[in-house]
Amino acid sequence: YDIYEFNDIAHMAIKVVNDNEDVRCELKEFFNEIMVDEYQDTSSIQEEFIGLISNNNVYMVGDIKQSIYRFRNANPYIFKDKYDRYSLNDGGYKIDLLKNFRSRCEVLNNIK
Repeated sequence: YDIYEFNDIAHMAIKVVNDNEDVRCELKEFFNEIMVDEYQDTSSIQEEFIGLISNNNVYMVGDIKQSIYRFRNANPYIFKDKYDRYSLNDGGYKIDLLKNFRSRCEVLNNIK
């Protein structure tokens, strides 16, 4: 039996999509939107895969201060780079979500 770790499978998926234009095109057309939550915890491998299957249809949400998965190769600088570029309308649009509807004002006022 072959045993694969997550990174092995991710690299195989990238190879399949990268080496097969028909598969890549089909995936690009199949997904209407690609939504990524906790984008600050995206790894370079995940970013590469998203880049291969996206078609100007990626929506990302994250907070660099909440990046906690560096031990899983998360690269918060991927988030920071896009945040900075999108702030200049370079490559995408940045929308700051400044309102929090889940916490009480007393909690939020102490963490600003």
